[in-house]
Amino acid sequence: MQRRLISLGVVGLVLAFSVPAMAEVDVYAEIDKTKTVTVIENVTITKDITVNATVEHDLDKATEAEAVVNQENLLNEACENCAEKRDLINGNAFREDAGIINANQSVGNMNNQGNVVSLSVDVEEEPPAEEPIPGDGGSALTHSQAAVEQDNGLNNVCLENILFREDEISGAAFAGADGIMNANQAAGNMNNQANAESIAGGVDGAVSLSEADLGQVNIQNTVTEGGVFGVFKSDLITDAAFAGMSGICGVNQAAGNMNNQANTLSLASDIASF
Repeated sequence: MQRRLISLGVVGLVLAFSVPAMAEVDVYAEIDKTKTVTVIENVTITKDITVNATVEHDLDKATEAEAVVNQENLLNEACENCAEKRDLINGNAFREDAGIINANQSVGNMNNQGNVVSLSVDVEEEPPAEEPIPGDGGSALTHSQAAVEQDNGLNNVCLENILFREDEISGAAFAGADGIMNANQAAGNMNNQANAESIAGGVDGAVSLSEADLGQVNIQNTVTEGGVFGVFKSDLITDAAFAGMSGICGVNQAAGNMNNQANTLSLASDIASF
């Protein structure tokens, strides 16, 4: 009897240890993590463009026009006190003029201004013996090129007690003008202004090429303006200026300092002889 009780006691103890234990545990931890990411990206873009133009016509005449302007304003100095300046084109100036009109005004210092027009025209001397077929028999080459380069560098301007610097085109100036018109005004200092047109025209053309280039540099310049009133600057085109004008028009105004301004046009065209 005693052995049976002991055996039962051992079995009960084993069963007691085999029952799942239930508990709540709080765990605190500090984790140090070091992460290194290295990204190497190589991008290579290569574009090759080849243009081949084949002309099946025998060219027996050509027109070519080229206009080139180079202007430099380097290592200049302008120091002024109480030097008010004004450029004016007003009233009926250039009104209803026709043809090629160029106007430059500069009351400032060390300004470069230029108007360049290159014109080449091929004219049919005799009428064709037979009425031509549109688009057939073209034998002319027209080529025009206009290039302007302007450099402004290492200049120094110091102004004191100047009330105003003004450029003005007003009234009926250039109203009704017809043709090619260029105007430059510079009341400031060391400004580069240019208007360049290259025009080539042909009759019964087979090929027309046109190119325009413009390069401008403005580096290492210094401007100091002071005084009681400072400097009031204005560029004005008002009233009926240029009203009703037709053709090609290029205008530059610079009341400031060391500005590069350019209007560049390259035009190549051909027309049929009928």
